Amino acid sequence: LPANTHKQLVVIDFEYASGNTPGLEFANHFTEWCYNYHDPTTPYICNTKSFPTPAEQRRFIRAYLNHRPQFSGFSSASATPKVVPSPGPGNAGISAFMLDSRGPPGGDAVPGGYAEEEQRRIADVERRVEELMVEARWWRIANSAQWVAWGIVQANIPELEEYDAACRTPSADAPDGEVGEMEKLDLEDGAEGAAKDGGEGEGDSEEGGSVEGEDKEDDEFDYVAYAQDRAMFFWGDCVALGLVRLEDLPGNVQEAVKIVDY
Repeated sequence: LPANTHKQLVVIDFEYASGNTPGLEFANHFTEWCYNYHDPTTPYICNTKSFPTPAEQRRFIRAYLNHRPQFSGFSSASATPKVVPSPGPGNAGISAFMLDSRGPPGGDAVPGGYAEEEQRRIADVERRVEELMVEARWWRIANSAQWVAWGIVQANIPELEEYDAACRTPSADAPDGEVGEMEKLDLEDGAEGAAKDGGEGEGDSEEGGSVEGEDKEDDEFDYVAYAQDRAMFFWGDCVALGLVRLEDLPGNVQEAVKIVDY
């Protein structure tokens, strides 16, 4: 029903969904903090001022590691151990019913007590947090390059489509079937202009349809602007990591580059 269209599940970017390295996943998540896709005028802008601070990144990664430690390679010493009968001399049947004979499996499983084990676990988590911080920093460049390419692929550029069509169509005057792309584009432009001049009445009758088409185009996401703006973040990371010097970039790129030093 039309009233339920807003409840439909729409799968987006499915072709890019795959298992990635933890560093790339964190880099992608943190960069998404910079976007406001509900902005009425510039939803494609990467506002690097909103990029999470190192403290915010550590807090997020730490929560990730501690959420389900059994899948993160960490175990919590504060978790309640399983209580099983401890092996000992005497009648096994009697010890099974004696509460004093029950304890953690293997006797003293944690030398030094649980407080020491908890401190060791916390140190391991903090070490892993710092490692993932570094991984996310390095993968951020690749993540930006991926989304720049995505924006270019998604963009609808009529001029490029016309050029591709012209390149695929051989010219009758060209030797050996070579393509006369420029001549074809000129002919198409001239024919289009003649059609417009000779069909003003027809265009007036379809004015409502044209306006509707323009409104539809205005509602579309500007993928070209998205790719261009994200590319400035890509170059900013290249500069910050010393892969390229700022003065080696074109002047317009130097002015628009987005640098996050952490």
